[in-house]
Order: sequence, then C-alpha cells, then structure tokens
Amino acid sequence: METKTGLFTDILPSGAGFVTFSDGRQAFALPSLIRTMNLQLGDRVLCHLGPNFADKSTDRVPWRVLRLYIAQRADPVLAVGSGMEDLLAKSFAFLESHGGAWTAESVAENMGVVEVRFVSRALELLFRQGRVHRSVVTIWTGPDLSGDKDDDIYYAVEIDSLLPIGALDDDEEEMD
Repeated sequence: METKTGLFTDILPSGAGFVTFSDGRQAFALPSLIRTMNLQLGDRVLCHLGPNFADKSTDRVPWRVLRLYIAQRADPVLAVGSGMEDLLAKSFAFLESHGGAWTAESVAENMGVVEVRFVSRALELLFRQGRVHRSVVTIWTGPDLSGDKDDDIYYAVEIDSLLPIGALDDDEEEMD
C-alpha cells in the first residue's frame, strides 16, 4: 500500500472524485468515501492507495483511494485554482445571460474552446454551491421501455426553466 499527499480536485456528477498529486497523476475516490469524509474541493489529503480497478486504470489514474485523512481543509471559497474559479464564473454568467435549461455539452459548445468535462465539473460545483438548479431527464430507448436509457442533465439559474411550460401556473391556479 502506497501513501501520498495530494489535493482533492474533482467531483463528477456521479459523486465520485479524484485526488491529484504533485506529479499530475490521480487517484480515484468512491462517492461513499467522499460523502463519509465530507470532502470539499481543495482539501489537502493524505491517502492510502491501492491499484485502481482494472477496467479504470490508466497511466494518469493508476490508483484508487483506500483510506484518507484530511491534512488541511480547503478555503471555504473553493480554492481549486484560478482556472476553475474562472470557469465557474463564466459558466454561471452564461446560464444567467441566456436563460433556459442547458446541458454541459451545450454550454461548452456555446462558450467555445472549453472541454465538456471541465464545464460539467463547473456546473456540478455550481449546483453543489446552491447557485444553479439541476434536473436529470431520462429517455427510455429500449423497444419495451425496460432496457436502454439515456440520461441528460440540465442546469439552469431559475428553477422554473427546468419545469414543463406552464407547470407553475397550473399549480398556482389549483391553489386558488
């Protein structure tokens, strides 16, 4: 078992995440570990590492976190570096100025040269901060509606942008 100190840098929409080490390589962290330890982006952590899952191991992500200890909590402002802070600001500004509900792919495409995975992380962070709303739309594509499904995640500044047109109006009328 190897022990390394790194920075908790990534949270995926699934709740899983990654610890990044000084050499640029990463270790995968299960969602249950992240929840249990209440990890926040920017936390400095001491990790006990094991080999990553065989189907997930790459040169960049050779380990998975078996245990960890928080060496230093992140600054409450999510001190994840100016690049991510800038992307958070740009992603929020895009949603705010364009209105409606958007997928990470749509936001990345409209913002230009930004990779979808980074926009996806930024939108997830904005959701976790309570600054945007999120909705998962599942489309069943199997012939009997029990098989294949395709999930799309939409983000919006206003919650009514995620609801069907007139949904709030109907509820308000019923309450009168």
